[in-house]
Amino acid sequence: MVSNTKYSKVSKWSFYRAKDMALAMLEGSVAEQYEILDDYCNRLLATNPGSTAKIKTKMIGEKRVFERVYICLKACKDGFRNSCRLLICLDGTFLKGYCKGILLVVVGIDAENAIFSIAYAVCEKETIDSWSWFCDLLKTDLESERPDLYTFMSDKQKGLDNAVGRVFTGSDVKHCVRHLYSNFKKIFPDLLMKQMSWVAARATIIAEFDRRMVEIKEVNVAAYNWLVAKPRTEWTKAYFSEGVKGDDLLNNLCESFNNAITDARDKSIITLLEKLRYWLMCRFQKKRETVTRWNEPVGKNIRKLIE
Repeated sequence: MVSNTKYSKVSKWSFYRAKDMALAMLEGSVAEQYEILDDYCNRLLATNPGSTAKIKTKMIGEKRVFERVYICLKACKDGFRNSCRLLICLDGTFLKGYCKGILLVVVGIDAENAIFSIAYAVCEKETIDSWSWFCDLLKTDLESERPDLYTFMSDKQKGLDNAVGRVFTGSDVKHCVRHLYSNFKKIFPDLLMKQMSWVAARATIIAEFDRRMVEIKEVNVAAYNWLVAKPRTEWTKAYFSEGVKGDDLLNNLCESFNNAITDARDKSIITLLEKLRYWLMCRFQKKRETVTRWNEPVGKNIRKLIE
């Protein structure tokens, strides 16, 4: 029996080129998106008065080349200043599109213990210079007279601690305990040390923390010395600032944000920025609708904590 099925003789590379052409028709080419990035930022500011949109470029000969773009919407500024805790989480995640780079994000915790995006930026890579540029703009947008009241949490990205220390002088810095433990277990991989180190990190009062550290010292002096060398304010609840009203040990907020915008990370610059803006707009509207259905003064997350 002869099959009537017809097979295409077109190579897979022809299909890839056709796909690229179709995406360019739908979203615009990579070059075209960079060419109209100025117009996009101006339009963003016109439709969202009070927002911030900054582009950094450099000149190579007579050609203007893109380096970075920073965006902080007015709704994000007002929401953080009016209803969020003083804990700020920072993170950087790799972009996967044609033009590689890093997406820098900063998020906070709202009144219902949920993620609240503050600002985001696209830059060439994570360095002291790029994080300092980002933090300088963030500090301006926060409009705080007491930057030392903030507590910052991170996974110890390259240059981040130095940038935060320079821009937000006197502020506390916390490091994700999961990241700290990943380094700890390279030297002390046994299960007992894992359990004891996490118990010490979760200690909520100084006396309990000291007791847990003595227990670690009795079992493994080297592990005790490794932990003691880390500033206690960075990794244990017992020494966290009370003013921040948050005892998070993990940088899960940024991880949640990065997971939510995964589909945008392989897009061209304007498509990426617009997907982020659209995601924020939908999230704010969803939260607004949720509040109208509350039967109590607080949301269900806070009610569970109170109970």
